[in-house]
Amino acid sequence: MNDKEKSFKILDSVGGVKESYLAESDPKRASGHGRTGRRLLAIAACVALLLTSLSLWLFIPYSNDPPSVKEYSDSEYYPLIQKINCLTFTPNRFRNNFEMLTANIGGFKDEDIRYGADAESGDSESDTGIDYILSGNPESATGTPTTTGTYVEATDNQVAGVIEGDIIKRSDKHIFYMNGSTLNVYTIEGEDSKLLSRHTVHHGDGSYSGCNSPDFYLSEDCRRVTVIDKRYLGMNSYLSVISLDVSDPENIKEIQRISISGSKISSRLVDGKLLLISYFHINKRGLDFSDESTFLPQIDVGNGFESLRPDKIFSPDDPSSLGYTVVTKIDEQTLTLEDSAAFLSYSSSVYVSLDSVYITRGYVDSDDQPLFENSFPKMSEISRLRYSGDKLEYLGSATIEGRIKDQYSLDEKDGILRVVTTTESLIRMAHDGEYFSYAVPDLVGKPSESSANLYCIDLATMKTVATVEQFAPLGEAVRSVRFDGNTAYVCTSVALSDPVFFFDLTDISNITYKHTGTIDGFSSSLVDLNDGYLLGIGVGSSRSVAKIEIYEEGEEKVIPLCKFETAGYIADAYKSYLIDRDNSLVGVAVTDNTHSTVKINYYLLHFNGSRLTKLAEIPLPSSIDTRSTRAQVIDGYLYLLTEGNVFKVEDITK
Repeated sequence: MNDKEKSFKILDSVGGVKESYLAESDPKRASGHGRTGRRLLAIAACVALLLTSLSLWLFIPYSNDPPSVKEYSDSEYYPLIQKINCLTFTPNRFRNNFEMLTANIGGFKDEDIRYGADAESGDSESDTGIDYILSGNPESATGTPTTTGTYVEATDNQVAGVIEGDIIKRSDKHIFYMNGSTLNVYTIEGEDSKLLSRHTVHHGDGSYSGCNSPDFYLSEDCRRVTVIDKRYLGMNSYLSVISLDVSDPENIKEIQRISISGSKISSRLVDGKLLLISYFHINKRGLDFSDESTFLPQIDVGNGFESLRPDKIFSPDDPSSLGYTVVTKIDEQTLTLEDSAAFLSYSSSVYVSLDSVYITRGYVDSDDQPLFENSFPKMSEISRLRYSGDKLEYLGSATIEGRIKDQYSLDEKDGILRVVTTTESLIRMAHDGEYFSYAVPDLVGKPSESSANLYCIDLATMKTVATVEQFAPLGEAVRSVRFDGNTAYVCTSVALSDPVFFFDLTDISNITYKHTGTIDGFSSSLVDLNDGYLLGIGVGSSRSVAKIEIYEEGEEKVIPLCKFETAGYIADAYKSYLIDRDNSLVGVAVTDNTHSTVKINYYLLHFNGSRLTKLAEIPLPSSIDTRSTRAQVIDGYLYLLTEGNVFKVEDITK
């Protein structure tokens, strides 16, 4: 082959030579068969290349590794950054593009998932009875400013000596009530009672209040009010702790304030120390590890926001949610920050004893043997934080099976933490990169395995030392719990049946219990009333019947003694109930939506040892949220307050 032929072959291989030149060099190429074959080969090569590329695109596996955060390895928060980075990264539920394209063939689609809630509404109606519906500026009292008076506890606190924040506090002379972000002060003078003054909490930084009614505290000397108000600035939420001088109730003045990033869960006041429990959410969209405010809770005591120290942030090895439960200890009188601690991936169920704060975390145990396919038990982790010393001290955690309903499901006594949980399993399914949880019977159509457990945890070791498992009938869930010394009362239900279990915890090595059997309805709140009687507040024979029931302890079981029922429902908000043990009084607001218009009545009942008697039935505006309703009985008068500046006074001795 000469040099010219070699050149033609090279050009031919890259398609860069004319056919006439090739024909001149090689006569065999002049035939049509040669040209057609060469073109078919070229087409086949292109198709092969296309199929190879398509195959690679369809079947090359996705990378499910979170993005690198090594650039922050010098940060003291780096271990926390790594955990948060993994939490915010959503692995693709498909292994490759082929699975993604064929996912919805024969499967469920977005429109198959439904979420919804029933809404309630009603028309306003006029008020009747002895009442004062106040608006505008109150009349200014004349003469010397009123003295502050003596502190009287207005809140039914879970633990004696541990005062809970509320929207009502009082002295023997004044009632203080938060209506939205406005503190109203009323005199206590029977039918001559009046609104004395108002003070609205303002924020001068362009933020606005985010609480319907902030919690607050009245100091023991009745000269200072501490308000905990949620506010929004842009897309971020903060808590302002504001100290007000109320020594002259007609001239209330702000003293000082501090701010905490996040929103309120709860609060307590113990021996002049304010414990604020808040929640800080990490927003995935705004997350920036170079900006600590986007992933760390912060506090501003007047010198700008500062992040919590890394040694005060606790996290499980496998956090499951993007939020912190934050405990802040503040001196009530000076608003001096004494200490703070944060728990990543914890929840809003918090119990506070005379010594410690117990923070809970709910999660699904995916490592356990599933009850059904893809179903796993709910678990709870309880962490103990001692606050009684100079600093907040983390003392370890315990893990138990089941979910914790609320703060009343926990109780500390004699070095033992007693806890009641609802045990159940969930189905976990991935859909578009997100996980959805379903109760087992909802998806597989099998009988529910939910029940209830009681645990006793030794606080010295945080180990479980006694357990009563599956004491409720299968399918039931815990509705309410109350501990009273060495006894515990637990109401469970399925549909509308209500067994109340009584536990004797005197000897935890030999725990005994008994129950009532089946009673119509269930109690969303169980309350120790007095003289060994138990009060249940909740649902009657149907969902549209409100029930208040009294139980007494018999030789073999807890015995229903008497009850009051009326059409409507009672809001599941314990602080809205009046529980007056000294006078055996119970007060609740009932919303009746069984008619064409909504009606709300406040009922005051008296228990005389054998039956419940109605002392008052007071209409309230149908537009109110009954969770904001508060009442006090003072010297034979019922003082009733709710949102919208509604203040009613009624003589209950007539």
